[in-house]
Amino acid sequence: DDLVAYDREARQEVNVVYALDTSGSMKGDKLRLAKRAGVALAHRAIRDQNKVGLVLFGSNIEKTVPLTKDFFTFVRPLTTSSPGQETNIGLAIAQAAQLLREAKGIKHIVLLTDGLHTTDHASSVIDRVAIASADDISISIVGIGFDQAGHNLATKIVDISNGRLFEVNAADEVGGVVIADYVGLR
Repeated sequence: DDLVAYDREARQEVNVVYALDTSGSMKGDKLRLAKRAGVALAHRAIRDQNKVGLVLFGSNIEKTVPLTKDFFTFVRPLTTSSPGQETNIGLAIAQAAQLLREAKGIKHIVLLTDGLHTTDHASSVIDRVAIASADDISISIVGIGFDQAGHNLATKIVDISNGRLFEVNAADEVGGVVIADYVGLR
């Protein structure tokens, strides 16, 4: 009898950037629970030997953490962030895509927001999504209490980037959704 050997299929590294809306409308429980979801994502991804990055945004980029396998490097900025003004989803996507551009393996953005892009035209958001998608970056949106306009923009983003849209009505649902999105990448 011949000896048959099977190589275990190599698992691709997952590189995920958590882009968190820290605009004024996120203050209170929404931001607290969204930060907790980010911590859970980092813990799970790093435990799985994957990399995580962070983009905290409102009308501007508040803080970024390049892709890392160091839990405390990722978490530290979450503990000091506070709510800002408006929501610039396009800028957040561009910054997150920049963090992922040179990564090998799966490249993914999880963007958590409670509202509509408010700083410039939605077409600029779509342009930035198309650029990210051209770099094989998928984008999932976790939306808290979206109105119809927020839903429509989020649907366009995930359709262009081959991501997923998760709409939740209560902030306490975001943790499970963020982890489910990550698990679905592997």
